[in-house]
Amino acid sequence: RFSYEGIDTEDRLTTPMIKRDGEWQAADWDSALQLVADKLKAAAELKAQQLVAEKAAAENTEADDASEAPVEAEDADAAEPVSAEMAAFVSANSTLEEQYLAQKLLRGLGSGNIDFRLRQSDFSDQASAPVMPWLGQNIEQLEKLDAALLIGSNVRKEQPIANLRLRKAVVNNNAQISFLNPRLYDFNYAVANNIAVAQQNMVAELAAIAAAVFKLSGNSAPASIADAVTKAQAGASHEAIAQQLNDADSATVILGNIAGMHTEFSALRVLAEAIAKETGSSFGYLTDGANAAGAWLAGAVPHRGAGGTTDDVITGKNVAELMGEKLAACLLLNIEPDTDAANAQQLMATLDYADFVVSVSAYESASLKRVADVMLPAACFMETSGTYVNAEGFWQSFKGVVEAKGGARPAWKVLRVLGNLTGIEGFDYLSSADIKNEVRSSCESIELSNAIDNAAKVAINATKGLQRASDVPMYAADAIVRRAASLQNTVDAQSICVRLNSAEAERLGVSAASTVTVKQGDSSVVLPLVIDESIPDASAWIPMAVEGNDLLGSAFAAVSIEAMTSEAVGA
Repeated sequence: RFSYEGIDTEDRLTTPMIKRDGEWQAADWDSALQLVADKLKAAAELKAQQLVAEKAAAENTEADDASEAPVEAEDADAAEPVSAEMAAFVSANSTLEEQYLAQKLLRGLGSGNIDFRLRQSDFSDQASAPVMPWLGQNIEQLEKLDAALLIGSNVRKEQPIANLRLRKAVVNNNAQISFLNPRLYDFNYAVANNIAVAQQNMVAELAAIAAAVFKLSGNSAPASIADAVTKAQAGASHEAIAQQLNDADSATVILGNIAGMHTEFSALRVLAEAIAKETGSSFGYLTDGANAAGAWLAGAVPHRGAGGTTDDVITGKNVAELMGEKLAACLLLNIEPDTDAANAQQLMATLDYADFVVSVSAYESASLKRVADVMLPAACFMETSGTYVNAEGFWQSFKGVVEAKGGARPAWKVLRVLGNLTGIEGFDYLSSADIKNEVRSSCESIELSNAIDNAAKVAINATKGLQRASDVPMYAADAIVRRAASLQNTVDAQSICVRLNSAEAERLGVSAASTVTVKQGDSSVVLPLVIDESIPDASAWIPMAVEGNDLLGSAFAAVSIEAMTSEAVGA
């Protein structure tokens, strides 16, 4: 409830700002919006010209091949082609209406490069993902469970209301709730099996549970997981989980936030669904952010439009594919790039390299001031009307309860005007309800299902050495709570550090160190060291979404750790 403190802060953006000659200057709304619209239209026109040129070049190449005409060498000093790629990165905490208009604007300009999944790493099976990954049951059903397996989930801190339902199931039904995580988390109820392994070993561990499940049923595992199940070694805890799910009248298998960020998310998804199907359990997701479900329905993904349709939809690249691309224009909607991405370092570099970046946000954070060319002040969720869709699939509409600060405007209105100024049809909305109704009309025929069609083959990859792992601390999840002073004074607030268990610290020779040097790829940073026995072997835990998150690369990658040298100490 103290998140309200994050609304009135020193870096709250209250007037449009334009960067001129490297300096930020206040601007009026009309000038700022027209500048953004002109930049977006220019990028769209350039993209259209490039598509025509590419088509003509392809036709000429075919003609040259047919005539076997000689091809002259290209001039080595020829200028690098100018990029016309556009992109939009959208927050999972934006409203349904904002997410929908962002993708409608971008696709209206000819680009499908839109994504809200900035904390996701594995997109290999996105084509077979549900239209809307959902809980697989109503929320009330959680307290009626007899057994559950949660994979990659710190549900107590990430979804406290869902955790309360699970606690009721344990207290009232003696439910057997088990977890598979990349570290040991504390829960406020008795846990049947609390398995913690390094994140690189989670697929093998889940395969062991699947092996126990199919051994119990006597059935053959599906072809997609057969090899992984055969190679898995099931132990007592795996067999106990299999038995509990199998014997329960009401059971569920759920993938949590951390699973969704995992570098082998697709493998975890296939294994979890197979376990659920074989044990007669429901299968679902606990999703990241306030409105991830809404983002899927709104079409804020590159491979599907609103309502999950693929018919006549301009498709594009996901966030991982866009990293390192030269962007002609990029829209950031309620995003802080140094904290809201699984690889914030790479995102910041991509935005630095872009020709034009516009941020629609309530804040003028240091990272936005660094990468953006225009900042447009948006209303916070308390100051705007809109809709969130929860993990159950329930649409929750609300009205603003306080006036927007300064000259800030609801983001849906900002996007509506940009749609009008760029000449895109269908942006004549009078209210957020008009937008919601348009999205709802695209979702009328949806039947929610988490079933996986054409499951990819799961392989157990043997990864050796120390690997970085991570999660998003409770009070670092979004821009508002990161700015709420009272929340940042709690035990759940975290700052950048590296956590190792005592045995791992001993192996690395850093047991007596208070600070260490962490190296990841080409990056190196000095961090405080915390000895924490909840961290598994072969794992270095560095939190995401906190200040300093962009100093290293991916939140899940190989790292090395060593004691600081005397030169580093002196520096």
